[in-house]
Amino acid sequence: MFKLLRSFMIGIPMTAMFSIANGQAAFDPPKELPPIKLQMTDGSVFEKSAIKHDKPLLIIYFSPDCEHCQKLTKELIKNMSAFRDIHILMISFVPYGSIKNFEEQYHLKAYPNIRIGTEGLAFTVKNYYRLQRTPFVGLYTRQGTLVKAYDNNPPFEELIRLVKKTQAQGSGVAFKKK
Repeated sequence: MFKLLRSFMIGIPMTAMFSIANGQAAFDPPKELPPIKLQMTDGSVFEKSAIKHDKPLLIIYFSPDCEHCQKLTKELIKNMSAFRDIHILMISFVPYGSIKNFEEQYHLKAYPNIRIGTEGLAFTVKNYYRLQRTPFVGLYTRQGTLVKAYDNNPPFEELIRLVKKTQAQGSGVAFKKK
């Protein structure tokens, strides 16, 4: 009995430690859109109030030098037909010049539904989601409610299915015209 109890008492904490160390800890981000204030690559300032509700919104928190983020961006571009009717807001913390280079490297200006900006060292969005790594991907309804979030590279086919389902439900967000 003592051996069984000892195994149980040691096993549970070890399992929890292993899961957390392998990124399997529960990820439960807030369901509402985060506070947003970004410097965009065109020099403008973008705030949460610039979002109006009529198409799905995909938020991607990234770092230009992150290999997973680069892979995600390539997959996004490759599958843009599945994402053309949603708005994509790519947010980083790195300096303006780095995200501008990233935008140019991946020709993101060619996609009018993609906006890219930096929150700089404010880390408002990063802290809102309690992010420990990049990329983060969050899909939102038009009401601004989280559909699904990934704290690492999402399974792309699953993400495409969720985007299509969200579009079919007629819920999403879009950017207001200036």
